[in-house]
Amino acid sequence: SLALDRLLVFEEPKIGRQYAIGIDTADGLDNPEEERSALEVTLAAKGNNPDIQVAEFTSRRINPAQMVGFAAAIGAWYGQKCRDPRGVKWCIEQRSRPGDDCQHQLKLMGFLWHHKMTRYDDAKVKEKGSKEGWYSSPWSVTFLMNRYIEAVNNGFYKINSPFQISECK
Repeated sequence: SLALDRLLVFEEPKIGRQYAIGIDTADGLDNPEEERSALEVTLAAKGNNPDIQVAEFTSRRINPAQMVGFAAAIGAWYGQKCRDPRGVKWCIEQRSRPGDDCQHQLKLMGFLWHHKMTRYDDAKVKEKGSKEGWYSSPWSVTFLMNRYIEAVNNGFYKINSPFQISECK
């Protein structure tokens, strides 16, 4: 079973490290079959060291607007230890349009460092995107899942959540 509505911390923030937070929100209707909102904190490692999952928060009851408070608290906690003065880097799945729900509110709170979407399927890969957040589409979800599986299988990303490990099996 999942540990829903609890922050699972596998490693507390440490000074001089760099962290990133990825968020995928859901409707928060608390239905067992419903997709869940998830927030993952990752240690972005240097050199040949793997990135490491350091915290996880999942819920079927939290909607995008409600995720903001949890995200801000977790982001502030990890961000104060980051080597980059901007704090954690955010990557938030966009549900309907740029700047919606969770991302927009976090930006108003001063969390300004967000992933910019790059189009890898264009004839010429654009190095810098202009839209912030992650935009799910058939090509981007396939790309994301393939890269995730490759990273886990080849030791570039270390999962610590027993629930995520079980799901990956």
